[in-house]
Amino acid sequence: MLKIILCDDSINEKIKYTDWINTVVKKHNIGVKITLYDSADLMLADSLKEIVGAGIIFMDVNMPGTTGDLAALKLRELGYENEIIFLTVSKQHFINAFDAKAFHYIVKDETVIEEFERILLLAVNAQKQKKSKFVVYSSAGKTMSIPVDKILYYESHRGIVNVYYDNDKVFTFPQRNITVIANDLEEYGFFRVHRAIIVSLLAVESVTYNKIVLRNGVSLPISRNKYSELKESLELFAIKMESQ
Repeated sequence: MLKIILCDDSINEKIKYTDWINTVVKKHNIGVKITLYDSADLMLADSLKEIVGAGIIFMDVNMPGTTGDLAALKLRELGYENEIIFLTVSKQHFINAFDAKAFHYIVKDETVIEEFERILLLAVNAQKQKKSKFVVYSSAGKTMSIPVDKILYYESHRGIVNVYYDNDKVFTFPQRNITVIANDLEEYGFFRVHRAIIVSLLAVESVTYNKIVLRNGVSLPISRNKYSELKESLELFAIKMESQ
């Protein structure tokens, strides 16, 4: 189920684009849940969990109070990483959208439903691609391509990293700085629980103060200062998964 937020102060525009969204997703058999907001201020005042869980946000640029482009910047600061599509009366208003890393824009009273359909499907596909990322590692003349959603955890020791995946498989490769891996995979739901261990939040079965248990039964240590942050990351990650 893909969660979509539509934020616009015009009742007529909300009705119009809700109908268009429903028309497109029905045509392509895409399950969605649409949440409506009358203003950016109301949206930003809502639960952060509600907003972060959205896969696509349609945002009116010109609204009373906080404008759409400023709201988009705020969303990025709060950690929203998915697609933002601006609704605007003029292409000129889209200039500021680059700062907010907007995915695309819809020009009101100009963009026809066929173009709207194309843009929405591009955004849906972008969401699918985020869930199908592969990582590639090489060692001793062998190269391995591993789907990110199959990885359980990484463990580093003296410049050598083991990546555990598919429940019982492991690939060993040289990597002097495990921080590089942690940074590259953070947006895909990976968390560094220990200076030498990175886990996939998707693989977590349970967590205690000093231990994490993965779905394949493996138990790993947690650094004392990571427990609270890990719990928060797990909660936000679960919301994202439910919305997609």
